[in-house]
Amino acid sequence: ASSSQPTFSSMDFSSFQSEELPMSGIPLRKAASVGSGPSRGRYVEHSANYYQRMRQRNNEASKRCRLKRRIKQETLDKTCLLLERHGAILRQRVTRLEKLKNLLTEAYHEAANKGEAGGCNCLAYCKKIWEIRDEMPEKNDISNAQLV
Repeated sequence: ASSSQPTFSSMDFSSFQSEELPMSGIPLRKAASVGSGPSRGRYVEHSANYYQRMRQRNNEASKRCRLKRRIKQETLDKTCLLLERHGAILRQRVTRLEKLKNLLTEAYHEAANKGEAGGCNCLAYCKKIWEIRDEMPEKNDISNAQLV
């Protein structure tokens, strides 16, 4: 190395002004300057405060967004569980009603075929209806309108 070039240890950094915020890599804005004067070329410290305020606002907005998203997901999960429960109740009711319909259809056809001459098995069918009711008891007091 030639002796005419300054070495790192001999350089004077006291007059060096960084054009970036320390440790952030964000350039500072220069103050508006017209003509010459003491304000020309001076950096605005207000930029650092502005950046901090904007970061803080963004962090708060992110927190609110995450909270809203979590609340929405929890609400959807609760709604899903409720609808699954209602669907299970409705499927149980449909199965029970289909069994009753089939039993009553069978009773009707038997009574129509026997006519007035034959005996009535009404008590046997009533017993079967009660068996279906006992076999598949209604476990809740929710009406069909509330389920739908």
